[in-house]
Amino acid sequence: MSSSKSKEYWQKMADSIASQNETTNKRNNEYLKTDIEFVKSHLNKGDDLLDIGAGSGLVTNALIDSVKQIIAVETFEGLTQFIHKDILVINAELPTFKIRKEFDKIVCTGVTHFFTKSDVEKIYGNMFKMLKSGGKLILRSHCGLKETVVINGYSEELSSDYFTEYRKLEEEVELIKSKGFTRVDVIDEVADELNVWENTRHYYFVCYK
Repeated sequence: MSSSKSKEYWQKMADSIASQNETTNKRNNEYLKTDIEFVKSHLNKGDDLLDIGAGSGLVTNALIDSVKQIIAVETFEGLTQFIHKDILVINAELPTFKIRKEFDKIVCTGVTHFFTKSDVEKIYGNMFKMLKSGGKLILRSHCGLKETVVINGYSEELSSDYFTEYRKLEEEVELIKSKGFTRVDVIDEVADELNVWENTRHYYFVCYK
């Protein structure tokens, strides 16, 4: 992450985390049921799946019986101690991560808004390259409604310095398409408990190669 505040926040959590649920940032984790069911609706039993920014595995672990194989990528090693032992874990910086393997599906839930536009452009580009022809990228991201909203400072809610960039929805769609995706469907079905601010909203994106 190019923002030092963002990286420091997640590194601090990774160094001290005692429970898998701590990565929900003090929110009730009921919304994860919606994430899991949405992702599962796009998976097949024979899929090779890549999870980018898998965190502590709250979504990843729930997908293990829905696909053939999962590779989970997460920067912070301390978070990945909770990921299921049958899932291959790779600890790597997300903007530069790319392997010479193609996947049927890539999933990335609640991650991309923690990166600046320049870094997320690299992530989307590498995701496109790692998808098989006809594959899908399944995202949940937090977007600005009328404009890009940047949080760069102290968060009273989290009692910590914090960085996130909620890019305007239309700009995020165009950014994804600019990497080569032929179609991007935006689905407004994220659990209401995540949509607590008037100027931003969480969306699912299904992006087709």
